[in-house]
Amino acid sequence: MPRNRIKEALETRRSALGTWVQMASPEICELAAGAGFDFVIIDMEHGSFGLESAVDMIRAVELKGATPVVRLPDGSISGIKKVLDAGAVGVIVPGIRTGEEARQIAAAVRYEPKGTRGACPYVRATGHGLTDWKQYSDWSDRESMAWALIENADAVRNIEDIAAAGVDGLMLGPFDLSMSMGHQGDIEHPAVTDALNRVVQIASEKGLDFIVVLFGLELHEIKKSADAWRRRGCRIITTLCDRAYLADGYRKAVEGLVDR
Repeated sequence: MPRNRIKEALETRRSALGTWVQMASPEICELAAGAGFDFVIIDMEHGSFGLESAVDMIRAVELKGATPVVRLPDGSISGIKKVLDAGAVGVIVPGIRTGEEARQIAAAVRYEPKGTRGACPYVRATGHGLTDWKQYSDWSDRESMAWALIENADAVRNIEDIAAAGVDGLMLGPFDLSMSMGHQGDIEHPAVTDALNRVVQIASEKGLDFIVVLFGLELHEIKKSADAWRRRGCRIITTLCDRAYLADGYRKAVEGLVDR
């Protein structure tokens, strides 16, 4: 069965490290996984691709031994089922606002009687039927993860219900949260910081992992942010996406080449 590198990292008391891929490129996924990240998030919300491309991207992440996680475009139960059947080990669901929505996605990643996930022994995740069904279903119920993306003011107001709904983690979405609160992308605004602190507080009280995105591009920024979050008890850390790193690298190359 595949490894869940996220849980392996946490069990050895080190941070689980991930990154995001938004471009429809298995090669970028392969590169990110090969660089040493524990998991790669395949971003179907802001990436310009659908399920067929996501399947090839999942394969590429697996090829280099990392764990594939998919951020879905919405909370569709059928969407969760499809990416898990395709081999994703975790899903990130955006736009969660209530505890009931969180309960639905938590149930959707596990089979009856633990959850509501539709069952079929002949899917890519079972090796198209080559893996024993009992072995796979037991593994999947144990290892599959549902992360609720906390990115709006309603979610913060309902955070206690969401944290108690059976999800495996709460992902902080500061940029969308700032938009929801009327602060137009200002992720350092005191009101946004206070809201995120509330989410972290509840996650910590409930013994639930929270997942952060580091917005720095320079190594010293990344290290500083990562250390600060670790001191707050964060065990799952992600860096920015492929587009951010490419844009930054290309911009710097042009700035270095331009005639003065």
